Amino acid sequence: MNGIVTCINRYRGVSYVVAEDGSTLKEIETGSATGIKLGEKVCVEEGRVVSDRAGEELNKEKVFGKVDANVDEMLHAEAYKTGIAEIDKATERMWQKLTEAARLFLRKAAVGAPVIIRFHNDADGSSGAVGLFESLNSLAAGSHASSNFRWIMQRGVAYGKEDAFYDILAFGNYSCVEKPLLLIIDFGTSEGSNQGIAKIEGKTDIIWLDHHPIEENFAGRELEHYINPWIFGSDSGYTAGLLACVFAHAFSDADTSEMEGASLVGDYSRFAAEKQKGGEAAIILDLITSDPRIVTGGGKDLTPSEIVSALSDKKKRDELYSYARMRLDETLDAGLRSIRRMKTPVADIFLLDYSELRSASTKYPLPGRFSSKLLSRVEEGRPAVVMVYMGKYVSIRVSGAVGERADVPGSIADAKKAFPGLIESGGGHRNAASIKVSEAERIGEVVRFLAETIKEKLSAMETRT
Repeated sequence: MNGIVTCINRYRGVSYVVAEDGSTLKEIETGSATGIKLGEKVCVEEGRVVSDRAGEELNKEKVFGKVDANVDEMLHAEAYKTGIAEIDKATERMWQKLTEAARLFLRKAAVGAPVIIRFHNDADGSSGAVGLFESLNSLAAGSHASSNFRWIMQRGVAYGKEDAFYDILAFGNYSCVEKPLLLIIDFGTSEGSNQGIAKIEGKTDIIWLDHHPIEENFAGRELEHYINPWIFGSDSGYTAGLLACVFAHAFSDADTSEMEGASLVGDYSRFAAEKQKGGEAAIILDLITSDPRIVTGGGKDLTPSEIVSALSDKKKRDELYSYARMRLDETLDAGLRSIRRMKTPVADIFLLDYSELRSASTKYPLPGRFSSKLLSRVEEGRPAVVMVYMGKYVSIRVSGAVGERADVPGSIADAKKAFPGLIESGGGHRNAASIKVSEAERIGEVVRFLAETIKEKLSAMETRT
């Protein structure tokens, strides 16, 4: 095969060669002291370079033109449909933007450029990562360089300065004809990402898939390939995991229906009832992303490959599902015995110190996952607001009927003003949000302030009606 060297991974001692027809990417072992140069014309046989004289006849621009043509052929002109009318209308409005991002993504893959994919460690973020992973695996052999894809499960909901430092170092192991690519799934839209974005922007191309309401000062909204249903007339019910699966369908026909459903169910989307698949997977994803040790046996985070392996093993899957349900029911029963209630004319506000319930043997369920389940238990036909707090974190969930009036994002903004410097980050949706404070011993002050603020807003709601 005659081709052009498009990427060199100095750390692994391998190089990538694109065939002269632009359709095949070969990984070849070249060693750490290789003399192969980026952009060099070579002949490859049986996984090694046999000649660097392939080439007087190879036209570099023509080869890359064929790469682009092959990428364009892979893209789907017709927008993917989930069967949920409101979501499909929003997808139609996003389709051009999604295919532009997919074109960039496929070009990176076609030349072997390094790609880092960061996904939030919950059912929503991880379902999107799995959908994208399986879509990549469905492509024809040689159409992407899977060894140059690095998957990182993100425990926070911001792309911080430390994350940017890590990614810059990782990308520094490569020389490539293309910039590296950073792809982000379900990270939120807080100012907490601004420093990370500023650090890495310009050093890499970025695709950012999210569904949170967009904060005014969030720098990510200015990225060329920032895609969020809110920009296209939809809202957070169109989840980030679903968006990642739809993005993958811009170039793949892989069946991602279970991950789409898991995303909707796991993030309590109002569209969840319209998907018939994914409920069991959502519970398992919540479990194993909360406590990866259950799958890995150690401290390392999960990759989509390990998640797929766990979900594909029926015996293991059944065990994980049964354990998750048992553990969740036990924790909910204990929580209901410890919860405190504040009444308002239109809804009840529930406060729970989760540190008293946390098991020493497992991290599942994490406070955010638990608060969603707790809300469904305490509503009892009447709207509710749930605040679950532990250490430096507060997780807030609100019944849909009072989400707008409770105005949790506004209440968090009020708390930031009331406690300058104490609240490190905070934000989310009307019905689901979280806060992180810098001093754990002051978490009670913040919770009480939020509870009173939301109580006033709900009481004012009754006065107006």
